Amino acid sequence: MTTVPRTILLAAAVLVAATACAPKQSPTAMPSAGPSAAPPTPTVLGPARVVEIEAEVDLPGSYVAPWYEFSDAQHGYALFQWCGDDGYDCTGRLLATADGGRTWQRRNLPVAKARGIQLYQSTPQQVIIWTDPAGYQLSTDGGHTYGPATEVMPRQHAGALARYGLEWPGDNQGDPQLLEFATGRRLTVPDGFEVATAWTTPDSTVWVTRPGPPKRTARTTDGGLTWQTIAVPEQPGRSVWSLSVLQSADRRDTWLVGMQDPPSTGGGTAVLRGSVLKATGMPLLWRLADAAWVPVPITGIEEQPNQQYTLAAAGDGLLALAGPEDGVYLGARGLVRVPGTPRLDTVWLLPDGTLRGFSSDSREILLGVGSGADREWRRISLEPTG
Repeated sequence: MTTVPRTILLAAAVLVAATACAPKQSPTAMPSAGPSAAPPTPTVLGPARVVEIEAEVDLPGSYVAPWYEFSDAQHGYALFQWCGDDGYDCTGRLLATADGGRTWQRRNLPVAKARGIQLYQSTPQQVIIWTDPAGYQLSTDGGHTYGPATEVMPRQHAGALARYGLEWPGDNQGDPQLLEFATGRRLTVPDGFEVATAWTTPDSTVWVTRPGPPKRTARTTDGGLTWQTIAVPEQPGRSVWSLSVLQSADRRDTWLVGMQDPPSTGGGTAVLRGSVLKATGMPLLWRLADAAWVPVPITGIEEQPNQQYTLAAAGDGLLALAGPEDGVYLGARGLVRVPGTPRLDTVWLLPDGTLRGFSSDSREILLGVGSGADREWRRISLEPTG
């Protein structure tokens, strides 16, 4: 399949890097915790650099907006579907790009028709396609050929692309273990973390977390032979239902993120790309410094009820915040704003440090290439020509 790329640069003013950027801060620098300390003044950078990348693809217009997956700033896939009037009997088209969405090439799917098709990607060449009823099919050559994904990882975890999960013996008698899905290797869980969530950071550290009460974390750097428990200091806030560990791609910044219950009692929801998302409160933050979690108060932004907040470790001591406001980064030195940044509903960190985001417009994906708040944002979209 050939595509006609149309790259549109926005006004020159937003394509020029800001000349007055704040200097990078020490990774361990923290704001004063004294009761009389004034909240830090938000830092304003920018304006953001934004590039529009649009491509036309030879597909019938009946295909719905694609689902995108990118493994880095250059390599990605797009899955188009059409499922007929009854929502079943679906056909799909899989496209691949190796130049950041400027051109796209046709790739194969493991079946011609299915009752549903889903796309997952973890590396430029590894693609997983789920279809009903065939299940998960794995390609290691960029979507040319497929085989059963259960040959590499258990069926129940094939689509998640997670590295570890907590599992109990079949009879529920005995201690749980951390199972490495790809290899079947098992790690002993430290005492007190029998009900926990596992995370793997770019430096290959394995973390287990418990939202509490009390909040607890532990980590291993030697494959589970030894564990180090790291206390989580309390800070003002509501009940936390999830604790996650995030790390920047350069491995210099490690964060603990506590997702709070929403501030309202209504438990609102948001709809993104066909999925219903649970409303959350503004997260609680801690930063790892000298093997200890240090609270990072959030100032300079007003929490909004019934909204979905997500975070990604952007580097340079900052976290990118996706939610009701655009261009917001959180850090130990306070809030950073970059006017002109596209608003994101969700944000993830890719292995090369690129930020991947989705907005309410299901026809596009957003990639933030750079480090910290200094990024070029690429708005990538595909349009069928049929």
